[in-house]
Amino acid sequence: LRSSDYGRSWQPAAADWKAIAAARGGGEDRTGALAEPTMFAVQILPNGDILIAGELAYILKTSPHQPDWALVHGGTRAPGAIAPTLHDIAIGRDGSGFAVGQEGVILKTIDGGNSWRQKPTPSSGANLLAVERRDAEWVFALGMRTALYSRDGGESWQALQALDVGLNWYSDIESVSADGPLLAVGHSGRVIRIQ
Repeated sequence: LRSSDYGRSWQPAAADWKAIAAARGGGEDRTGALAEPTMFAVQILPNGDILIAGELAYILKTSPHQPDWALVHGGTRAPGAIAPTLHDIAIGRDGSGFAVGQEGVILKTIDGGNSWRQKPTPSSGANLLAVERRDAEWVFALGMRTALYSRDGGESWQALQALDVGLNWYSDIESVSADGPLLAVGHSGRVIRIQ
C-alpha cells in the first residue's frame, strides 16, 4: 500500500509481477517473478524514491513521478539456482548503501539503488538480517549468530569477534546519532550497543 497524505488514506501499490517477468525476457519465468516473492525490507529515500527487497534477491524501485515498480536487482536465469532472500536495506543521503540477506550476501549501491554489486564477505553461510551505515566508511551487518563490519565503505568486511553476537541473533540495527553508538535488538529481548 502507498500513502501520499501521511497515512490518512492508502492506495494499492502492489508490483505487477507478470510485467516484471516479461521484462526479464518473457517466456518461461526463470527469474521467479511469477511466484510473487515476499518483500521484507523498505527504504524511502530523501527524494521520495522507494525501494523494497525480499525473496530471490529482488530489489524493486519506484518514485513519486513513476508509480510502477522497476526491477533493479534479483532473480536468476540459471536453471535450478535460487537467489538468496534479502532482509534489509540501508542507503544514505549520498546514494550509497547496502542490502543484506541469506548466505551472507551483501550488495552495494552507489547510485541510490539503481544498480547493485555483490561484495565478498567472510560469512558465506550466514543469515544477515540487518545493516546500518554509521557514516560513509563504517558499516555494520548483523544476523543469526554473526556480525560483520566494514571500515572502508563496504569494500571489505571482517567478522566482529564478540561472544554475544556469536551466540545470539539480531534483527535490526539503528544509529543513535551521526557520531554516536549503534543499537541492535534481537533474540530474547536483547538490546546491545556497538561503539
